[in-house]
Amino acid sequence: MVGSSRPIGTIGVLILGKKNRKIAEVKPLLDTLLENGFYLSERLYREALLLAEETL
Repeated sequence: MVGSSRPIGTIGVLILGKKNRKIAEVKPLLDTLLENGFYLSERLYREALLLAEETL
C-alpha cells in the first residue's frame, strides 16, 4: 500500500471539509442526508457536530 490513507466515510469527509474551510457548516448537510434516507445514529450525529465544533 502506498501512503497511509484510510477510509473515513461520508461524515469524515464533511468534517474534513469544514476543517479545511471548504464548507461552512456540517449540520445542514447532515440534516439533508437524514431527510433523504441516510442512516445516522443520534450518537454519531452528536459526535460529528462536536468534532465539527458545532451545536445542536
